[in-house]
Amino acid sequence: MTSEDGVEPIGPTSGSAVEDSILRAIAQGDFDQLPGAGKPIPGRGVADPPGWWAQRLLDDERRRRTRAREDALLEAELSAIWMLEIEAEARAAAEDLARRVTSINAARLAEDAFPTPEPDQVMAEWRAMSAARRARP
Repeated sequence: MTSEDGVEPIGPTSGSAVEDSILRAIAQGDFDQLPGAGKPIPGRGVADPPGWWAQRLLDDERRRRTRAREDALLEAELSAIWMLEIEAEARAAAEDLARRVTSINAARLAEDAFPTPEPDQVMAEWRAMSAARRARP
């Protein structure tokens, strides 16, 4: 019997397409070399301190507020670049901003990283804004 995707099932089937897909992947060895295989899950078996959930809420809120402030600063930096009159100065500022964001991201967790502004994209936006400024009477 073939599954919906036309692939012959390997081993027992559960009736669920998702379960069958997982069983097929297990039978084919797709999960055999995952990092951390056979090791305990970090943090399991360790008792959580009292009030851990309140601390996590505070940490999440602190991270959210910090991120909002940093997002506003990044947006202000981009706005300042877009207002520059000379293309070479705008290019240098865009490249400097990309270097600084890359440096900041190196010290952050992936989920807290900023998207690095690409100098070419920033310059394309600068050119569009510059042309719009020159077109205004």
